[in-house]
Amino acid sequence: MISQLTNSRLRDCANLYAETFNSPPWNESWSIDDALQRLEGFLNTPHSAGVYLTQPDDELIGFALGHLERSADGDHSLLQEMAGGL
Repeated sequence: MISQLTNSRLRDCANLYAETFNSPPWNESWSIDDALQRLEGFLNTPHSAGVYLTQPDDELIGFALGHLERSADGDHSLLQEMAGGL
């Protein structure tokens, strides 16, 4: 199921973000708190939007988060972060 991302699901997304980017091929060193702070910053950006995908048992599969950005010919969606896996 695809749902709108809100603060209530952000910690789950931060867990998935850290798990994803701490694994190959990225091999980064994200803590859950740092990932949460990053995602909170994006979600609290004006004109932000995010979605998340869950399995039928409500297990998080993935998410995407970004915001609208103004340009001379109108608004464009800017994808800031996404992560996921099965």
